[in-house]
Amino acid sequence: MAAPAVERRTGAAACEFTYPSAHETQMTRVFRAPPSRVFRLFFDPATVPVLWDVEPKRVTVDRLDLRVGGAFAITVRRDGETPRRFQGEFTEVVPGRRVVQRWHEASRPDHGVVETDEFEPVGDSTRVTIRWKVVNHSEPSRMAGPGFEAMLGEQAAAIDRLLAAEA
Repeated sequence: MAAPAVERRTGAAACEFTYPSAHETQMTRVFRAPPSRVFRLFFDPATVPVLWDVEPKRVTVDRLDLRVGGAFAITVRRDGETPRRFQGEFTEVVPGRRVVQRWHEASRPDHGVVETDEFEPVGDSTRVTIRWKVVNHSEPSRMAGPGFEAMLGEQAAAIDRLLAAEA
Protein backbone atom coordinates (compact mmCIF):
# COMPACT_ATOMS: atom_id res chain seq x y z
CA MET A 1 0.00 0.00 0.00
CA ALA A 2 1.35 3.42 -0.96
CA ALA A 3 2.08 5.93 1.77
CA PRO A 4 0.34 9.29 1.65
CA ALA A 5 2.13 12.31 0.22
CA VAL A 6 4.31 14.26 2.63
CA GLU A 7 4.93 17.92 1.88
CA ARG A 8 7.96 19.90 2.91
CA ARG A 9 8.34 23.63 2.25
CA THR A 10 11.40 24.80 0.34
CA GLY A 11 11.50 28.41 -0.72
CA ALA A 12 8.46 29.71 -2.56
CA ALA A 13 7.15 26.29 -3.61
CA ALA A 14 6.63 22.97 -1.90
CA CYS A 15 8.32 19.67 -2.62
CA GLU A 16 5.82 16.85 -2.48
CA PHE A 17 7.16 13.41 -1.57
CA THR A 18 5.35 10.13 -2.06
CA TYR A 19 6.48 6.57 -1.37
CA PRO A 20 4.70 4.19 -3.78
CA SER A 21 6.51 1.18 -2.27
CA ALA A 22 9.36 0.31 0.10
CA HIS A 23 11.69 0.53 -2.92
CA GLU A 24 10.38 3.73 -4.52
CA THR A 25 10.44 7.43 -3.74
CA GLN A 26 8.95 10.23 -5.83
CA MET A 27 9.44 13.98 -5.49
CA THR A 28 7.51 16.67 -7.36
CA ARG A 29 8.35 20.38 -7.35
CA VAL A 30 7.36 23.36 -9.52
CA PHE A 31 10.06 25.84 -10.55
CA ARG A 32 9.32 29.30 -11.93
CA ALA A 33 11.16 28.91 -15.23
CA PRO A 34 10.62 27.14 -18.55
CA PRO A 35 11.63 23.46 -18.87
CA SER A 36 14.68 24.19 -21.01
CA ARG A 37 16.26 26.33 -18.25
CA VAL A 38 15.43 23.94 -15.40
CA PHE A 39 16.59 20.90 -17.40
CA ARG A 40 19.92 22.58 -18.18
CA LEU A 41 20.60 23.24 -14.49
CA PHE A 42 20.05 19.58 -13.64
CA PHE A 43 22.52 18.31 -16.24
CA ASP A 44 25.11 21.06 -16.80
CA PRO A 45 28.47 19.96 -15.33
CA ALA A 46 29.00 23.55 -14.16
CA THR A 47 25.83 23.58 -12.01
CA VAL A 48 25.63 19.93 -10.90
CA PRO A 49 27.99 20.52 -7.91
CA VAL A 50 25.69 23.30 -6.63
CA LEU A 51 22.79 20.85 -6.68
CA TRP A 52 24.62 17.95 -5.07
CA ASP A 53 26.07 19.64 -1.99
CA VAL A 54 25.77 22.83 0.03
CA GLU A 55 29.55 23.08 -0.46
CA PRO A 56 29.87 22.70 -4.26
CA LYS A 57 33.66 22.51 -4.14
CA ARG A 58 33.28 19.08 -2.48
CA VAL A 59 31.69 17.73 -5.69
CA THR A 60 33.57 16.68 -8.80
CA VAL A 61 31.79 15.86 -12.03
CA ASP A 62 34.17 13.23 -13.33
CA ARG A 63 32.05 12.48 -16.38
CA LEU A 64 28.63 13.53 -17.67
CA ASP A 65 27.82 12.32 -21.19
CA LEU A 66 24.11 13.17 -21.51
CA ARG A 67 23.01 10.84 -24.31
CA VAL A 68 21.50 7.37 -24.49
CA GLY A 69 24.31 5.01 -23.48
CA GLY A 70 26.36 7.90 -22.10
CA ALA A 71 28.03 7.43 -18.74
CA PHE A 72 28.28 9.70 -15.74
CA ALA A 73 30.35 9.69 -12.57
CA ILE A 74 30.15 12.21 -9.74
CA THR A 75 32.34 12.18 -6.62
CA VAL A 76 31.44 13.86 -3.33
CA ARG A 77 34.26 14.46 -0.82
CA ARG A 78 33.28 15.53 2.68
CA ASP A 79 35.74 16.15 5.51
CA GLY A 80 36.30 13.07 7.62
CA GLU A 81 34.40 10.78 5.23
CA THR A 82 35.46 8.39 2.51
CA PRO A 83 34.74 9.96 -0.90
CA ARG A 84 31.47 8.71 -2.39
CA ARG A 85 31.41 8.08 -6.14
CA PHE A 86 28.07 7.78 -7.92
CA GLN A 87 28.18 6.34 -11.41
CA GLY A 88 25.78 5.13 -14.04
CA GLU A 89 24.42 5.31 -17.54
CA PHE A 90 21.69 7.27 -19.27
CA THR A 91 19.10 4.92 -20.79
CA GLU A 92 16.68 7.53 -22.15
CA VAL A 93 17.25 11.20 -22.95
CA VAL A 94 14.61 13.54 -24.34
CA PRO A 95 16.25 16.99 -24.07
CA GLY A 96 14.24 19.41 -21.97
CA ARG A 97 11.62 16.77 -21.11
CA ARG A 98 12.80 13.44 -19.68
CA VAL A 99 15.91 11.53 -18.59
CA VAL A 100 16.10 7.96 -17.32
CA GLN A 101 19.32 6.77 -15.75
CA ARG A 102 20.57 3.66 -13.97
CA TRP A 103 23.14 4.37 -11.27
CA HIS A 104 24.75 3.08 -8.10
CA GLU A 105 27.24 4.20 -5.52
CA ALA A 106 30.63 2.71 -6.45
CA SER A 107 30.99 1.10 -3.01
CA ARG A 108 27.59 -0.60 -3.42
CA PRO A 109 27.35 -1.94 -6.98
CA ASP A 110 24.62 -4.38 -5.89
CA HIS A 111 22.35 -1.51 -4.79
CA GLY A 112 21.25 -0.04 -8.09
CA VAL A 113 18.74 2.72 -8.70
CA VAL A 114 16.65 3.60 -11.73
CA GLU A 115 15.97 7.34 -11.69
CA THR A 116 13.43 9.01 -13.95
CA ASP A 117 13.47 12.82 -14.20
CA GLU A 118 10.54 14.49 -15.98
CA PHE A 119 10.22 18.18 -16.84
CA GLU A 120 6.66 19.24 -17.64
CA PRO A 121 5.66 22.76 -18.73
CA VAL A 122 2.99 24.32 -16.51
CA GLY A 123 2.26 27.80 -17.84
CA ASP A 124 5.56 29.69 -17.61
CA SER A 125 6.87 27.25 -14.98
CA THR A 126 8.13 23.65 -14.91
CA ARG A 127 6.88 20.73 -12.86
CA VAL A 128 9.80 18.43 -12.12
CA THR A 129 8.98 14.89 -11.06
CA ILE A 130 11.83 12.60 -10.02
CA ARG A 131 11.29 8.92 -9.29
CA TRP A 132 13.90 6.69 -7.69
CA LYS A 133 13.42 2.93 -7.70
CA VAL A 134 15.91 0.65 -5.96
CA VAL A 135 16.65 -2.42 -8.05
CA ASN A 136 18.83 -5.52 -7.55
CA HIS A 137 18.49 -5.30 -3.79
CA SER A 138 16.02 -6.57 -1.23
CA GLU A 139 16.52 -3.84 1.39
CA PRO A 140 14.02 -0.98 1.50
CA SER A 141 15.23 2.22 -0.10
CA ARG A 142 17.44 4.47 2.01
CA MET A 143 16.28 7.31 -0.25
CA ALA A 144 13.38 8.19 2.01
CA GLY A 145 12.52 10.04 5.16
CA PRO A 146 13.24 13.46 6.65
CA GLY A 147 17.00 13.52 5.90
CA PHE A 148 16.51 12.66 2.24
CA GLU A 149 13.64 15.13 1.96
CA ALA A 150 15.74 17.88 3.58
CA MET A 151 18.59 17.22 1.14
CA LEU A 152 16.20 17.53 -1.82
CA GLY A 153 14.71 20.68 -0.32
CA GLU A 154 18.23 22.15 -0.27
CA GLN A 155 18.67 21.09 -3.90
CA ALA A 156 15.39 22.81 -4.86
CA ALA A 157 16.48 25.98 -3.07
CA ALA A 158 19.81 25.87 -4.94
CA ILE A 159 17.93 25.63 -8.24
CA ASP A 160 15.78 28.60 -7.20
CA ARG A 161 18.94 30.63 -6.46
CA LEU A 162 20.53 29.68 -9.81
CA LEU A 163 17.35 30.63 -11.69
CA ALA A 164 17.16 33.97 -9.83
CA ALA A 165 20.81 34.71 -10.63
CA GLU A 166 20.11 34.14 -14.35
CA ALA A 167 17.08 36.45 -14.39
